[in-house]
Amino acid sequence: MGVYTEILADQRPFTIGVDDSDRHEIVCNFSASSDGDLNSWEDDLATLIINAGLGTFPTTISNGDLFIGPKAAPQGDGPFTVITDTGGVAVNETRSDVTYEHPSAQVMVTGRSFTDTRTRALAIWRALRVRNITIT
Repeated sequence: MGVYTEILADQRPFTIGVDDSDRHEIVCNFSASSDGDLNSWEDDLATLIINAGLGTFPTTISNGDLFIGPKAAPQGDGPFTVITDTGGVAVNETRSDVTYEHPSAQVMVTGRSFTDTRTRALAIWRALRVRNITIT
């Protein structure tokens, strides 16, 4: 669970090419600020994506389209979404001893159809721009 003062899209989704299976890859980078300890940043982003109806975790090896970590999307047409932590920037502390963490992540959508892949990436980009939210 994370408490965020904001989650921001660092840029509009953009194409980075095609993978080895000739599937389109569209990415967007996100950053956030939180005045709490964040131990579940990627999971929190996944929760927002799931709650927006834009992805599901796999419950078996053959279903689901949302993955966490620096691994390739599974074989298939997709679109598939992969969330990878990208480190963020340094913590800052205020005079009142409040510590702010600033994580970042890349969300990549991969799919055979450019239109479907771009549509999913844009929908995620719009869904993840939030302020003052607690994710459970």
